[in-house]
Amino acid sequence: MGADAQAYVLDGHLLRAVQVAVEDFFPKQSKDTPCWGQPEAYRYRVIHQGDIFFILIHEAPEACGSAFVGVDTGARYAVSLDGRILRRSVGAEPEAPPVLPEVDAEVLDGAVLDGGAQ
Repeated sequence: MGADAQAYVLDGHLLRAVQVAVEDFFPKQSKDTPCWGQPEAYRYRVIHQGDIFFILIHEAPEACGSAFVGVDTGARYAVSLDGRILRRSVGAEPEAPPVLPEVDAEVLDGAVLDGGAQ
């Protein structure tokens, strides 16, 4: 190994959490899977907090050369110590459902609710 060699230490829980996220995010691989559809074309960041691993999967543009242009790709996962996906957000999905403004029920009395047409 050269002077740039690094040792990476992953415990079993971390390895399982990343594996669960990868298997969920990527479709089944075949010999025809393009570069951008392979796990090697992405980077993985993991934060371990309590009993949860927060995993960010994002494209590594240099992995596929100029053939890979990512737009709203990648994913965020929360995976438990036992390997269950607790939350996922893929691509351009919003972090949370939109919050609708509160409406006073009295304002709706007699109102037309079909887009405002009367």
